[in-house]
Amino acid sequence: MKIIEALFKNRGKLYTVLLISIALHFLVGIIFGGAVLFKVLTKPEPQLESPPVIESIEPQKKEYKVKLQKSQKKSSAPLPDPIVAETPSDVNLEDLDLNMNMDRRDLAVGALSDGMGEGDGSGDAFGSGFDMDIDLDMDISLFGSSQFGEGKLEGTLFDLKTDTDGDPIENANSNERSYSGPIMREFTEKFRMSLLEKEFFQADKKLYSSYFAIPSVSANKAPEAFGVEGIIKPRLIAAVYQGTFTPAKSGKFRFVGRGDDVLVVRIKNDIVFDGSWQKIYSDYDVSGESHSEASNGTFGIGPPSDVGEWFTLKAGEAVNLEILLAEIPGGFFGAYLLIEEKGEEGLQLFSTRELSPQDLEHLSTLHSDINKYVSQLSD
Repeated sequence: MKIIEALFKNRGKLYTVLLISIALHFLVGIIFGGAVLFKVLTKPEPQLESPPVIESIEPQKKEYKVKLQKSQKKSSAPLPDPIVAETPSDVNLEDLDLNMNMDRRDLAVGALSDGMGEGDGSGDAFGSGFDMDIDLDMDISLFGSSQFGEGKLEGTLFDLKTDTDGDPIENANSNERSYSGPIMREFTEKFRMSLLEKEFFQADKKLYSSYFAIPSVSANKAPEAFGVEGIIKPRLIAAVYQGTFTPAKSGKFRFVGRGDDVLVVRIKNDIVFDGSWQKIYSDYDVSGESHSEASNGTFGIGPPSDVGEWFTLKAGEAVNLEILLAEIPGGFFGAYLLIEEKGEEGLQLFSTRELSPQDLEHLSTLHSDINKYVSQLSD
C-alpha cells in the first residue's frame, strides 16, 4: 500500500524518466538508421585494376610471322631507284636503262596509217587511227581471230539448214540454191541480222577480221574456225561481218574480188559489190566488167574477178561496212576482196585497218598470189 502511494507521489518524476528514455532511443535510432541509409544510397567507388600481362608470342607463331613478312617482300616487285636531277640538263636519255625488249607476239601496236596503196608497192594498209591489239592467243584463222580489236568487223556464222534450236529444216537440202537464193536476197536487201537470227541456228563464238583472203579450201574450215566443227555441217552456211571503218585517204574506190560461192559487200547502206559465183543472192546490178590484174584463178578461185562500182570515201569519216560470205551447197570455199583507187594503178588487199605483224605472218602462209596485193610481203 505504501509502495503504491509512493509511486503516485513520484508520478511526475517517472514520466520524465520515460520521456528521456524514449527520446534517447529515438535519437539513437535516427543516427544509426541514417548511417545505414547513407551507406545503401552511396555508390561504391570504382575499383581500378591493372590490365592483364600480355603473354609473349610463342616461338613457332613468331617464326611463322617472320617467314610471312619475308614472303610478302619477295612477292612484291621492287620499285626502281628514282632518278633525281637538279636541273633538266643533268638527265642524259642515253644513260637511262629502259627495257624495250617486249615480245611482239604479246603486243602489237599499229601506227597511224598513211592511207591506201599508191600502186607502186609502197602504200600502207587501208585504215587509220592509233590501233593497239593484244593478240595473246595468236589464233588468226581464215575467218578471223577471236581477239577483238579496233577497226575489226565482227563475224557471226549461221546454219541455213537448221532452225534456232538446231533442228533440221524441211526441204532445206532438196535444192540448195533454190532454197537459199530467196533467203540471201531478202537478207542482202537491208542486211538485217534479225532475219537470220530469228530463223537459223548460229555459232556462239564470234570472229573478228579486217580483211578477207581465203584461198580455195575445204568448207569445213568455217565451222572449225567458229568452234562448231561437228555441230554445223559445212553446207548451206553463211557468215556475216559487220562494223565500221575510218579511211585514212579521201577519194573514189571500188572493190575487186570473187567469192565461191557468195561474197556481197555493202558500204554506207548500199551494196557496192557482188562477187558471188552466181548472181542470185542480191539485187546488185553486175556490169560483168573484169579486171586485168585479177585474172582467172586468183587465190586458186575462178572464174576471173568481179569489179564493183565506184564509191566515195572521206578521210577520217567513219562508215558502216557489212560483208556476207556463204557456201552453197558445200564442198570447197574461197573468197578474196581487193580494192582499187581511181586514178591510181594497181590493186591491194582491202583491210579496215593497218596490217599487224601477226596479220602479215598469217597472210604470208596462205597463197603466193598474196604477195601481189600486200606491199609489205613483196618488199
